Amino acid sequence: MAGLIMALMGAANIFLGIFYPSPAATELRKFLAASGVIPILLGVSLADDLLSSYFRWDPSGRSLSEEIRRSGIPSQELLVRAMGRGQRYSLSFYLHNEVTDWEAEHPREGYLLSGGKYCGGMIGLDLTCVEIPFNLEKTGFFLYRIERRSAGMLPDGRQPH
Repeated sequence: MAGLIMALMGAANIFLGIFYPSPAATELRKFLAASGVIPILLGVSLADDLLSSYFRWDPSGRSLSEEIRRSGIPSQELLVRAMGRGQRYSLSFYLHNEVTDWEAEHPREGYLLSGGKYCGGMIGLDLTCVEIPFNLEKTGFFLYRIERRSAGMLPDGRQPH
């Protein structure tokens, strides 16, 4: 698709380069030079269709907030990992609540929105993560419920802190 956009821009330059109107140019040559804008207008009008193939998901905070609300997740308990600052601010805006970053040094219970599938290695031994159904196709993120393990679930019979 990027090739098509580049071809349209190239066609516009060819029209303009070959038929650039000079003072002695004929009316046909002036018309052909002016028609160099047509490939650019075509590219702009098809941009939505051409560029949508590059995004497997919608990276906006709005689509994320819609999916979070649809899942019934309380926004006060939401933490994010591997999310850009602008996207996190956008998500906070649409949820009307500050969304905080996940701190691996101080893990806590709640809901974790992560760009990666592997959750177990970042939460510590006294917590467990359960994947919650979330529209990965639309958002590009995974959603997990982070909970304390019960005493029987800890390895080596350890007690949670």
